[in-house]
Amino acid sequence: MTRLTGLTSLDASRNRLTDNGIGHITSITSLISLDVGSSYLTADGAAHLAALSNLTSLDVRYNNLEESGVRHLAALSYLTSLNIRDNNLSYNSATYLALLTSLSTLNVRGNDISKSDLYGITWIRELELGPV
Repeated sequence: MTRLTGLTSLDASRNRLTDNGIGHITSITSLISLDVGSSYLTADGAAHLAALSNLTSLDVRYNNLEESGVRHLAALSYLTSLNIRDNNLSYNSATYLALLTSLSTLNVRGNDISKSDLYGITWIRELELGPV
């Protein structure tokens, strides 16, 4: 992966990367768009993703990041789009999502987050929430 220094977009979804495998992707610091949906990631994997400081778009749907994983992702200050659907998030995760002030698109469907939990996050233009 270290040879892919100019790569800006990667779809590695549904590849069973796991937390250990995601560490290899984080060596591609030029990435601005990454899809690692359905990759068996937890908060440990999210900690690796936080190193990709140039990301503007991140899709981590259908993993198991939980609140501690969102805390790591809050370091990605350039994110404009985040799909974090079905990651066992609670309403407390909204505290960390509120730190992502560049977000314009957010999908939190399938988590225990309601519109009222996101009340202070007024800069989002596209929001998807609900049970499924």
